[in-house]
Parts: sequence; structure tokens; C-alpha cells
Amino acid sequence: MNDHYASIASRRSGLKWCSGLIHRLWLLIRDLWEHRNVVLHDAVPAAVILATTQLNASISGQYYEGLDGLSPTHFRSYFSRPLVDLLTMTESYKRHWLSNIIAGRDFLHNTISSTSDTRAQERKCLKAWLDLPTRRRPQSCRLRPTPTTSSQKRLTKITRKRKRPLSALPADYTFIPFTRR
Repeated sequence: MNDHYASIASRRSGLKWCSGLIHRLWLLIRDLWEHRNVVLHDAVPAAVILATTQLNASISGQYYEGLDGLSPTHFRSYFSRPLVDLLTMTESYKRHWLSNIIAGRDFLHNTISSTSDTRAQERKCLKAWLDLPTRRRPQSCRLRPTPTTSSQKRLTKITRKRKRPLSALPADYTFIPFTRR
């Protein structure tokens, strides 16, 4: 570099140029180190900011939906804290809060839909069973009276004392369980 400065008749020297280059390299290295520290320790990455924003939006939506679709006795405590305080909690707390609320809504929805499906199926089977003549009903569902007259007298005495029967079926009826052949 000294030869170049001499050929263009400059008052600069190669030594000064080399020391300036080394100084610039040290500044570049320091800037890279500071950037690394900011990325690792200080700044929050854009993906984390986006995920936090989505989490907060989901929590806000569930919070405004309230106890609709939830069991009030189990989930009332989840809504006792104001939304502003809830959004300032840690990320793990917010994720757990949201997952519990969503699981509660799903469970109650599935329970209601499966109960209605089960009830519809039970109604259909009961209707089909009631439409059958007595002799065609399955053996597992037949009720037969036990032929004793003393038990009938005893039942009327008990019902007169208590004014209502002890069970839905009279005492002289026995259930014949289903047995596979």
C-alpha cells in the first residue's frame, strides 16, 4: 500500500492505512458480538412475538365466551381473574389455562352429543321392543311373576304402611338374566 501511495503522490502512509483496517475489523467483530448477545439474551424473536400474540388472542376469545359450554362449578375460578391480569401471566400458565378451557368445552360438547345419540338409540330399541309381541321378546328382557300368594299379601301390607312401594317393580317379579347358549 506504501508503493501505491507513493505512485499517486499522496501524503498517506501504508502503516496508517493498515492500522485503520485493523481498527475497522475490530469494530466489525464487536458489532457481530453485540448482535449475537441481543439475539440470545435481549430481544424476543419475531416467531415468539407472533406465537404470543396468537395465544393472547385465543385466550381473549375464550375469556369473552365465558362459561358458555363449560361446567360453571368446575370452571368458575378460571374466570375470576380479570383478562388484563391473565394476559400478563407467564406463557406456560397461559398455555395451560387455554388448554384446560378448550378441553372442558370439548368434553362437555362430546358428552352432550354422545348422550343425545345414546338416548336416541335407547328410544329406538325401546320402541322396537314394545312393538314386539310378548312371546317374541328376548329371553333376557322378560319379567316373570313368581307364583306365591303370600308375597302378594306381604307386599300390600308393606305398601299400606309406607304408602309407596320400595322399588319400581313389584316384589313378586324376578329378572331372568341373559345366558348364552
